[in-house]
Amino acid sequence: MIRANLSFVIYDPNVIRVGTGSGDLTISQASTGAVDGNVILIKAGTYGRITIQNFSYASGTRVYIKNEGLVTMSAGMDINNVEGVTISGDHVPSIAKGFQFISNPGRAIRIGVKMQRTTLKSMYFENVADLCIASEPNINNQVYDNTLATRSDTI
Repeated sequence: MIRANLSFVIYDPNVIRVGTGSGDLTISQASTGAVDGNVILIKAGTYGRITIQNFSYASGTRVYIKNEGLVTMSAGMDINNVEGVTISGDHVPSIAKGFQFISNPGRAIRIGVKMQRTTLKSMYFENVADLCIASEPNINNQVYDNTLATRSDTI
């Protein structure tokens, strides 16, 4: 008698899986090929820095970046040039805050280039040395003048 332990994952064309569970991770629209309605799942683990950059979706469209288990960042998260994205640690029902920033040596989340129509939720911050969420001093290397070109909006 032959016995085998089989496991399988049901293929879902709307789900894109990224990450190895360690090291640094950069996620972009170009690297994932994400389109409206896609869910990008970050593999569980402890990462150094996660960079989310260069996503642009028209009004009324959205992509979701979520956790596939507990995702901890020891150096934080950078968000640059992101529009129409939800970044949320609520993918696993048993984990209330699936993105965790614990004992970060600097800022936990750095917004380096503007964000538009972006949601951040279900995150946990503990013992962050500087600020939990901070926007860099200028956006797109422009002086702030209260226009969309020089500010992050609808966060």
